[in-house]
Amino acid sequence: MERYDEALADFNRAIELNPDDGWAITNRGQTYRLMERYDEALADFNRAIELDPDDGWAITNRGLTYRLMERYDEALADFNRAIQLNPDQARFFANRAEIHLAMERYGEALADFNRVIELDPADGWAITNRGVTYREIGRYGEALGDLNRAIELDPADAWATANRGMAYRLMGRYDEALADFNRAIQLDPTDEDIREMRERL
Repeated sequence: MERYDEALADFNRAIELNPDDGWAITNRGQTYRLMERYDEALADFNRAIELDPDDGWAITNRGLTYRLMERYDEALADFNRAIQLNPDQARFFANRAEIHLAMERYGEALADFNRVIELDPADGWAITNRGVTYREIGRYGEALGDLNRAIELDPADAWATANRGMAYRLMGRYDEALADFNRAIQLDPTDEDIREMRERL
């Protein structure tokens, strides 16, 4: 069990000792976000950014909170700013790519996933999600290429396996789709989303 209350107590003490401690304020905001106390998280991230307007870490964390609240335009603005401050940070491009994908801006999502993979060619998460993006726009061959690569990097990746199954299903390759869904469930028996994919077959 996550010990969020203890973490909050520690950060509160640190902030009491130094009310302008941006590191502690941002960490407390992260803790609030993990507890799904989003308004309190935003208040902390706003305070940290007020203390240091170029704090890419706080800006990114605020963007992640906005994303969880489905406030996508505000999340996108924060990720754009974080990338402007840190143009070689792969995770910032990955965060923005997720927003583009959620907003069905597939071209922009592909560009950001490409940048993540350029910075880290073995990032299986980005490769999987680029494959998902290709699948969403009907580019099934490229989708399979990425999903196969992700599974090569991590044969125990249930999500990549399930998403390859979805690509096979959309291509009418139902036996291969079923095999992937069964394999994904074997890898992660608790994932209800994967079971739902199989049921839709």
